[in-house]
Amino acid sequence: MQRLRNISLTVLLNGCDGLATGWSTSVLSYRPNAIIDNVRRRIVGKELEKMNATLLKEVQQKLYEYGHGYIVVGDPYSTSATSKVTTALAIQAFNRNTSIRKKLLLAIVYIALLLDYSLLTSVEPILPSFFLQIDSSNTTLVPTDQPQARQAQIESENMRLGFLVGAKCLVQVVTQPFIGPATTRIGFSIPLFFGFVVMILSTILFAFGQSYGILFAARAVQGIGSACAATAGMGMLAQQYSDDKERSRYMGIAMGGMALGLLVGPPYGGAMYDIFHGKEACFLILAGLGVIGAGLQLLVLPPKLQFQEQVSDSTSLRRLLMDPRIVIAAASIVVGNLGLGVLIPGLQLLMVDKWNSTAFQLGIIFFPCSLAYLIGTTFVPALALKFGRWRCVLIALPTISICLVSISLAPAMYWLYLPITIIGMCISFIDSAMIPLLGQMAYLKHKAEERLTEIGHFTEASPLLSARKESEVDSEDSQISSTYAANAYAISDAGLSIAYWVAPMASGPLVQWIGFKWMTWAFAIGIVCFAPLAIFLRNPTGSSRIRGDSILPNRH
Repeated sequence: MQRLRNISLTVLLNGCDGLATGWSTSVLSYRPNAIIDNVRRRIVGKELEKMNATLLKEVQQKLYEYGHGYIVVGDPYSTSATSKVTTALAIQAFNRNTSIRKKLLLAIVYIALLLDYSLLTSVEPILPSFFLQIDSSNTTLVPTDQPQARQAQIESENMRLGFLVGAKCLVQVVTQPFIGPATTRIGFSIPLFFGFVVMILSTILFAFGQSYGILFAARAVQGIGSACAATAGMGMLAQQYSDDKERSRYMGIAMGGMALGLLVGPPYGGAMYDIFHGKEACFLILAGLGVIGAGLQLLVLPPKLQFQEQVSDSTSLRRLLMDPRIVIAAASIVVGNLGLGVLIPGLQLLMVDKWNSTAFQLGIIFFPCSLAYLIGTTFVPALALKFGRWRCVLIALPTISICLVSISLAPAMYWLYLPITIIGMCISFIDSAMIPLLGQMAYLKHKAEERLTEIGHFTEASPLLSARKESEVDSEDSQISSTYAANAYAISDAGLSIAYWVAPMASGPLVQWIGFKWMTWAFAIGIVCFAPLAIFLRNPTGSSRIRGDSILPNRH
């Protein structure tokens, strides 16, 4: 955004919905004093003075001409040496437009995460039965009255299935180092839309693929789309909500899409596979969900290049990963999610082997875990700020280890539900605490290294302007938010990907070598040994919690 010059009167407001600006305007004869009065009313909590219908209509028309959410609806210009006229946007119209747009952006990210994790989990109950069905058409499936031979066949499928499940996350981990920096250069809209397109393609491949190679390719392609959508989506939300408390809240809502995908994916996939005796209907419906998300983005945030020439080195991936606190926070996400990843697909194949479970039973086994995660991501973000994010990790990791041990000793299928539920709740504590913390630490790292006292956040279509005392807004400041947001959340998403890549791929060979019981015990010991490192996150900022770039006195 071009530096603002020659403005006779500028008024700034740091409100709950964002930063609004207003100055003398050429829109009809709207008085600058009316803007000042509304600023004062907002600060003291009074109702804003409403604009007349004709004026409001013209303001909205100018707003739409320059794109949804823009504060400035024209460049400042001077008519004479003594008279300076600028175009502007009234606070009332700005707040309403920005609030609606933020909710739509949140909905887009929610749909992207819902699609990604629904596709991730809906294949879990389908693939074991599908592969055994393919094998039975080529060879003879070992009957249950030959337990040793059947066990060997199940363990062989475990390894194949583990590699396929982990392929998505492997590709995602490899892709992440490129997606984060690319997003800081070209903006969020193109990677997000590209992620939708790639995930739609992946669902179509899953629907019609009939061989292991095609399904493996579909899983790998999903990793590319997931990396683009998750990094761009979460980074965009971090940019929209600069206040730590508000950011934690809305990221928790967005992570609800992830949780809902984990919740409904397995039972949905199992039920659709049993009802339609095939996997086509399951994945075509998910492809339709992706089309809805991509269509909504075209309406709200059309793909558009937003080149940024200068990107701060202090928030690059390399510099962020040199900070041990950021590494510990990211590793906490990895280790916590290992507790669930190690059970996929080993537990489901164990259920087929020991209890001859159906596809639907395989689908609902993780339902309590996903439900607990959904509930946790809704309420934990606010609790983590009060209780301490580091305490959430310190308590959750040993609890996950205990649950893994109890799962390995379960004598019947219904014994699995309680520990699986607790694992889901513990993972929600870790993710809800660490993902916002990564963004906050990256944000503060930039402030410390660049010695900024105030930071201006600019979105692609909704720039939020903050002021520095006795200084102007430099053009490079507009790139800070997208830089730290994209790279910080590329790290968090890579952490999730590593967990669901390492665990399934390692669990397959480990089950074959040492058995399911000792495999879960090995992971449990490793998880509990990592837990004490959470103490180093006790004071990650080195100062009191910063609420954002407020230019107003603390009103909390």
